[in-house]
Amino acid sequence: MYITSISTYSDLMKNQRNSAIAEKIAGSNKNYALHIEQEDDNYTINGLFYYHSEYTHSELIIESESQRVIGFECSCNWCTEDSPCGHVGALFLKCTKISNDSLPYDVNYIVEEQKELSVPTIPYKSVVEEDFDYYKKMQLAKNSKELIQRVKQSITPLTIIPSEKIRLVPAFTSLNNSSSISFKIGLQKLYVIKNLEQFIYHVKHNEFFEFGRDFSSYLNYDYFDDDSKRILDFLFQHIQYIRNLPSSSSRSLVISDRILPSLYDLFTDLKDDYILTTSEIHEKCTLSFRKFAEGCEMKFTPTPFTLIDGYRYELNSNTILRTKYHKPDQLLTLFNLIRQGFNLLATSDLNSFYHLFLKDLVDDVEFIDFPYDLINNNEISRIELYGDLNKQNDLEISVHYIKNDGSKLYAFTNNANINDKRSILIENFIRQYAYSIDTDEHKAYLDMNQDKTYDFIKSGLDALKEYCDIYVSEALKSIGSPKHYAINLGVRVNAGLLELDVTSQDIPLSELADVLRNYKKRKKFHRLKSGELIYLESNELQELENIFDKNHIALDSMKDGLVQLPLYRSFQTDEVVNDLKNIHVHRAETFKDCIDNFKLQHHQFNIDSSYSTILRDYQKVGVHWMALLHSYGFNGILADDMGLGKTLQVISLIDSLKLKKPTLVICPASLILNWQDEVAKFSKDLKYLAIHGTSDERIEYIKQINDYNLCITSYDYIRRDIELLKQIEFDYVILDEAQYIKNHNTKNAQSVKQLKATSRLALTGTPIENSLAELWSIFDFLMPNYLYNYHHFRSTYEVPIVKDQDIEVQDKLKKLVEPFILRRIKTEVLKELPEKIEQTIHIELNEDETKLYLAHAVQVASSIEAQMNNTKFDHIQILAMITKLRQLCCEPRILFENIHEPSSKMNACMNIIETFKENKKKLLVFSSFTSIFPLLSTELKKSNIKYHTLTGDTDKVLRRELVKQFQSDDSTVFLISLKAGGTGLNLTAAEGVIHFDPWWNISAQNQATDRSHRIGQKNIVQVYKLITQNTIEEKILKLQETKKNLADTFVENNEGTISKLTPEQLLDLFK
Repeated sequence: MYITSISTYSDLMKNQRNSAIAEKIAGSNKNYALHIEQEDDNYTINGLFYYHSEYTHSELIIESESQRVIGFECSCNWCTEDSPCGHVGALFLKCTKISNDSLPYDVNYIVEEQKELSVPTIPYKSVVEEDFDYYKKMQLAKNSKELIQRVKQSITPLTIIPSEKIRLVPAFTSLNNSSSISFKIGLQKLYVIKNLEQFIYHVKHNEFFEFGRDFSSYLNYDYFDDDSKRILDFLFQHIQYIRNLPSSSSRSLVISDRILPSLYDLFTDLKDDYILTTSEIHEKCTLSFRKFAEGCEMKFTPTPFTLIDGYRYELNSNTILRTKYHKPDQLLTLFNLIRQGFNLLATSDLNSFYHLFLKDLVDDVEFIDFPYDLINNNEISRIELYGDLNKQNDLEISVHYIKNDGSKLYAFTNNANINDKRSILIENFIRQYAYSIDTDEHKAYLDMNQDKTYDFIKSGLDALKEYCDIYVSEALKSIGSPKHYAINLGVRVNAGLLELDVTSQDIPLSELADVLRNYKKRKKFHRLKSGELIYLESNELQELENIFDKNHIALDSMKDGLVQLPLYRSFQTDEVVNDLKNIHVHRAETFKDCIDNFKLQHHQFNIDSSYSTILRDYQKVGVHWMALLHSYGFNGILADDMGLGKTLQVISLIDSLKLKKPTLVICPASLILNWQDEVAKFSKDLKYLAIHGTSDERIEYIKQINDYNLCITSYDYIRRDIELLKQIEFDYVILDEAQYIKNHNTKNAQSVKQLKATSRLALTGTPIENSLAELWSIFDFLMPNYLYNYHHFRSTYEVPIVKDQDIEVQDKLKKLVEPFILRRIKTEVLKELPEKIEQTIHIELNEDETKLYLAHAVQVASSIEAQMNNTKFDHIQILAMITKLRQLCCEPRILFENIHEPSSKMNACMNIIETFKENKKKLLVFSSFTSIFPLLSTELKKSNIKYHTLTGDTDKVLRRELVKQFQSDDSTVFLISLKAGGTGLNLTAAEGVIHFDPWWNISAQNQATDRSHRIGQKNIVQVYKLITQNTIEEKILKLQETKKNLADTFVENNEGTISKLTPEQLLDLFK
């Protein structure tokens, strides 16, 4: 479609020939069809014309309001963007004669006589609607025959390479100052090639051709002899000229200046002798001088004068001459200057013109009547350049011109006696870099503060060596090679801070920050306050910059070489200074002790004697580690596996530290009473307070905080009470289940970070559940800015690690966090803990369940596919549909009231439970769907099996009571929702765990298992995962395995959640 914007027929049809055809076509009232309809603000007009025994389809688009043509096209070969064809013009004219206002409009005047051409008479509207099948039928016969013919031509002929090669012989013709070349073809007898363009086409397409009665052949390139192949290559090269030959001259190619070079190469390479020959000569041009009163006039021959690739080509009789010149560019410049009228030369300028220009052309030009008596031969024999740093530390350049008689001239003057091309090149080059030229002193000055001056020293002087001798001072010679500066770095711990102390004999400490600032800007020089200029390319400065960059040290924070950092930067700094090769490092004993204590876990700390028989060895190590953190003012994460007694380790630490200010523990609401019980059980001296209840009650508790050693509250209460609690100074703030602040944008995270505390500690078995952002959020609580702001952390660490799988960046982050995370797993430290046997039980759905599941699965997959291209993918809707699928896998009765029989999974679960009852063993049943429990309770009652139930709605006091009952009574089953039972429960009476359904979050699932498999368990724990075959549950199981890698690197376990999955990953769940 050609787009335009015109409103009149004359504007549209500017081509008179096409306009005349349009009027002729439009004047007929038969052999055409029209269809007009309105689309939005435009009329679309389709036309079909039968003209000169051919059918053509044309289209016009006209803007309805302005009546402007805004687009057109036609199926014929004559319609172009610049010139619409006669069919388009006829369509325009036909439209101007239509008086009918109703749309769509159809008319068909294709006459009956055309039926023999398979042209049915039908309304034109159907032509459009059927995608112009009508038009296609009309073109079928003609198009089909041509198609078959072309296919036949494309079949590679069965041939053999003939023993006698085809010859192409050139023929040369010269007539009326015009020369041309033509060609004959054959074996013995030769035939004139009458049309070169057609001949080339036949050769390229390997086509058969008859030249005469005695010679016909396939024109295969390989059938020609070697000389003929070279001629063919020449013809292929110049096909654009051959195509432009008039029909009267189609057999010969005019020899123009453009083809002379390739024609010269062709006839030079041909082995046989032909009438056209080549010769390379060296013939001088002439420059004649005619004197007059005050000058002379110059005349250049030959003229015209054309050079191609430095050569001049000329056809002389039947010989192509190629003339070679030594200075072709300068020669062409001379010709062009004189041709442009610069042919008069004053006597006073003759000497300069000769030495600057003509002297270089003596091998190419013969000077006729040249006034050599006016030329001064006492010219410059050599040039000397001198460079040095002056008192102002500027680069000072002077250039001396030494003449034949030993006299000397100076650069940077307007001396007319300096007539040497080299002087112009040198002076113009230096002026590019100089900020000042002193014509009295004949010197150029370059600013050493500018990068371009460095470029001049490094590269410019080398470029000038071709034209002059270079003499520079030792100071300049040293520039370009790294400068050595004596720099020392002292590292020490002082008053709870890490101090870096930089000293140097070469750089004043008060100016060190400015020096580094210019180095960071990649400046080459820096001027000290004393005026001294120092070169900044230095290995020592590079290492110093690296220290500042890796520790994110602002240069403004350095005072006389001294920088103070938070002590937690010690480990990162130790890594950096270990790599220093040029700066001398002195590690103070205070710094060595800090690093060694953490590496070797050396710390003398007396744990209260009351815990000596309670704590296991690994727990004592944990207490010592937390005490070591406390002693240096560090904070960290105790990330022990679930069931290893993190609570006990913290209680023994707080009890042993004998802190003056209170400690605040923040935990999930369900664990407040558990903390109370644990403190009461293990500590005789700690006064503890649980802050919970109504708002008024909590306010009263908060007023009493300073009277207690240990205070306990929940994340929910901390959000409500933060305005009061943030005014209190704590010795310790401890987060239990610290993954509750994994999202740094939540009120949980924002609230706890407002608390004032000397030390902070995080307890969690899963510091990373889904992303590295969770680890950053916990560290932002522990040691704000240790992992920098989140934007920097994301771009520097999270994206390269997660998206790009960058192992080097991953190792850097691991080294950053390692000193502040202590992680032990049960298999490492509890050799006496009984085995945990995990078994996945695959359950086959019955026929009815399968039909029900598949019907819903297809619906979910279709919904996901339908939303794939939407800009806003509705995760909530899809999650709801997938949740429904998971419920169908568990128990269809949750969703459908008309189903009365237990599900296949329910029956499998009851089989396991009944086995445990028969063996008088207890077990836990976890599910993420609390709606399962009433149905399961019914089945338990039928079998007379005693059970307890715990969900998120269970009161905290009742929760504690239920746990005690299960640990001591004769019940068999404890039904627990996954969320409610994931933390704070000690259920070692159970020897079995059933996961009724798999959850996206494998850590939550593992935490639930560890309610039983923990300290105090004496028996082997059997874990059953119930999975329905060929359902989404199997996909979830695979997903759990593939989502662990991230936290395995930095802590241990990791899993993904449904909300993080992409549409493509969601769709994979149904494949």
